[in-house]
Amino acid sequence: GAEKALFRALKTRSKTPKYGLLYHSTFIGRAGVKNKGRISRYLANK
Repeated sequence: GAEKALFRALKTRSKTPKYGLLYHSTFIGRAGVKNKGRISRYLANK
């Protein structure tokens, strides 16, 4: 999914995706705006 999104962005010359599915999940949604990216990256590295 992430690879597909990256190449789609490169082909259409749009911005590359900054966050993935984790960022938009309900679990991360309960976190504060300031910590969403940090928590998403932490979970992705587990």
